[in-house]
Amino acid sequence: MPLIAGIDIGNATTEVALASDDPQARAFVASGIVATTGMKGTRDNIAGTLAALEQALAKTPWSMSDVSRIYLNEAAPVIGDVAMETITETIITESTMIGHNPQTPGGVGVGVGTTIPRAAGDAAGGAVCRGWIVLIDDAVDFLDAVWWLNEALDRGSTWWRRSLKRTTACW
Repeated sequence: MPLIAGIDIGNATTEVALASDDPQARAFVASGIVATTGMKGTRDNIAGTLAALEQALAKTPWSMSDVSRIYLNEAAPVIGDVAMETITETIITESTMIGHNPQTPGGVGVGVGTTIPRAAGDAAGGAVCRGWIVLIDDAVDFLDAVWWLNEALDRGSTWWRRSLKRTTACW
């Protein structure tokens, strides 16, 4: 079966998605993700691209010769000296992702749950957390928010302790 490969070369990871190349019945087949090789947008990316493609194909009965078309997302080069270092947790401020763990595919581990405002957490008291991600708006100073969360933990707040254990992003 002919396959289409969609490839995205990122600063930290290179992802491949395979689909069947049948215009009447296009369907997702498999995917692969590897660490980006070399600086994004350079020839060094070829090795990582091939590795991600081979990883995706290994999950199927097909081989490289079955890939009929490749679509490559634009891989604009970055300046290596100012490229963000990989960190292991995500901090989101004003809708901007400052860092993430690229070893987690497709955002897994970035934070999954229902967002609730801080006031709802106060009102919930000892209620059981259901995968909540607490939102603290920009009217609250960052350090005040940190102190507030730490105080809630020090008081032994059941709600906050469960919330912080079940989510990877706090605000």
